[in-house]
Amino acid sequence: MILKVSSRFRHTGHLWAFPLALSLFGVEHPVLLAVALFFLVRLFFYDRAVFLLAFLLVAATVPRLWLPPEPVIENDTHEGIVVRVEAEREHPRLRLSTEDDNFLVYHERAGDVLPGDGLHVRGSVEFPDPPDFFGGFDYASHLRAEGIDGIIYADRIEERQTGPNPYRLRGIVSAYVGRHFTPETRVYVETFVLADRSAFSDEFKEMVAALGVMHLFAVSGLHVSFLALVFHKGAQKIFASAIAADTTLVLFLLVFMFLTAFPPSVLRAASAAILLVLNRRLRLGFSALDILCLVGAGILLANPFQIRHTGFILTFAVSLSLVLSRPLFAKKSLFTQGFLVSSVAFSTTLPIILAMRFEVNLTGIFLNILYVWFLTVLLLPGSYIVFLAPFLAPIYAHVVAFFETSIEQFHRFGRLMVPLHIPAGIAVFMYYTLFWFLQKGLVERRGRLLRAGILSLFLTTVFFSPHLTPFKEVTMFSVHGDAFLIRDAFNRCNILIDTGLPDDNLSLVNAMRRKNLRRLDYVIITHEHADHYGAYPDVARFFRIEETITNANQEPFEDKNIHCGDIVFFIYPLEAEHPGENDRSLVMRLLLEDEVYLFTGDIEHPRERTIIDAYDLSADILKVPHHGSSTSSTIPFLEAVGASEALIPAHRNNRFGFPAADVLERLRAMDLDVHRVDLEGSVRFRYLFGFRFKWSAY
Repeated sequence: MILKVSSRFRHTGHLWAFPLALSLFGVEHPVLLAVALFFLVRLFFYDRAVFLLAFLLVAATVPRLWLPPEPVIENDTHEGIVVRVEAEREHPRLRLSTEDDNFLVYHERAGDVLPGDGLHVRGSVEFPDPPDFFGGFDYASHLRAEGIDGIIYADRIEERQTGPNPYRLRGIVSAYVGRHFTPETRVYVETFVLADRSAFSDEFKEMVAALGVMHLFAVSGLHVSFLALVFHKGAQKIFASAIAADTTLVLFLLVFMFLTAFPPSVLRAASAAILLVLNRRLRLGFSALDILCLVGAGILLANPFQIRHTGFILTFAVSLSLVLSRPLFAKKSLFTQGFLVSSVAFSTTLPIILAMRFEVNLTGIFLNILYVWFLTVLLLPGSYIVFLAPFLAPIYAHVVAFFETSIEQFHRFGRLMVPLHIPAGIAVFMYYTLFWFLQKGLVERRGRLLRAGILSLFLTTVFFSPHLTPFKEVTMFSVHGDAFLIRDAFNRCNILIDTGLPDDNLSLVNAMRRKNLRRLDYVIITHEHADHYGAYPDVARFFRIEETITNANQEPFEDKNIHCGDIVFFIYPLEAEHPGENDRSLVMRLLLEDEVYLFTGDIEHPRERTIIDAYDLSADILKVPHHGSSTSSTIPFLEAVGASEALIPAHRNNRFGFPAADVLERLRAMDLDVHRVDLEGSVRFRYLFGFRFKWSAY
């Protein structure tokens, strides 16, 4: 162990390592196994009992991550109880618990019902697709972590009679809050009483997330500790017996978990609080670290997919790091303790936050100190006070207004953003190893500057990682439309060909940010159809673009070899007039590592006929024209190109049924090796030491 933590149960004191490994590395399947095995070996040298317990946890947890979900009964009618309602979203939704399954139900009337209501829903069940991008958000795993079995886009919902149920209390409280509070204050009361922050506007969420203080709105250890302290003190005043006060507290925490519908942060904090009460009452001798690890192990045994839930990852990573860092906080002033706590939490969550946002606000450490104080003294207690005394809501509204104004001002003037992404796997593992190495030096007061310098050097290396990358790469992204990224080694050249449709999730942008790219030498837009240029404004917002070439301004660049690093590309002049925008697509030939790629935009039969008569189009790898439409890829064109491989960027959910069956038949007849976005997700070719390696997202 890096930091020794006292415990009467010495064996369980080492359990921190395994839940920490799972919570921090569980998002990557291979890494999960590697880290688990590493810590099993590490723990073996401490105690065989610990090894056995950790092995049992691995054996019970890891294999279940690859088990397919239990089949959902396929029918169009579903009856159940409403567990949770998110009415303020652009598309209102609710969570429905039936006799056998749990569903997310989308319907325009979802906001008209309350938790605890019975509901009759008509609509077929749908299931999320796997992630299209390398390292992209896995919505299916997220829903499994939430205990959701499917999604229903309902045709009709009808209320039905139902008896008492544990979710009725949430409905009563939700209705009470809706009646007594204005929208400005209601959102804060719902956040801290019901653990429901869905009513915050997207603009406000973006501001607090950019500042690095979004976690303050997740009901977690701070909030549960505050409630438990107040409730326990009150119970001690009412009851003469300490046992009665402890029992009342445990019952309250159980009710609070039901009231908030069991989000990971509340489940962790409330379960730990209950175990702390039992530990003290029964004199079990567990340390706080033991209890935290036992709670984490219990949650993972119940639902292994929690290790892919951001809420679980964040709450356990921060809690474990703070418990393990207690020697660092000893004998420090209140301000110094606040700074150290904020710094440890910031450092622990850095790779996790960067995996979601690809940038970090360096002033977040200081803002967290300020807002934790503001939350603890004003916002949090104020929300519970006005919940019990709604007539004080106008006063609370001034507190809320001051808070939101400060958020706006800090967002405008108080940010220091650094774009960065720490790749999952070995880089994340190295970061945490160096972080704990630094912390050990801070506790033992030796080698602090050297250790801090090593960690800083590592982060600097990650920041400049594109300049250290020895391989060349071609990636076909799974967008709606076309998008290809061509990279030379050592960041000498980055070329983006088309951008796909506009995407609110910024999937293409984030895929490139995961590579720590910040510059694009060329962005080439083959023609002016939205599925080829729609995401260009987002690309331009996040990347420095040196040159943009389109079919409208290609003349200065055409009919010559353009060198970009070791990449050479040639843009063919438009050899004949064509009336359609598809046939005016920019066509280019690109040489990379002795392989020739031909990018064809959306050209169709007329352009294919004229271009093969005018130019030599021979290539090794063909980007199939027009997503594999039957209007393209004629036999004469394919014979003129003479490629051995074909790339088809046709998204699996495209509404045109691309690629066409007759095109696939022609490609098979030509004996081409076909790579398809609809079957493989994003496809990546990587060149290194004269070899080419292929990966697919699926």
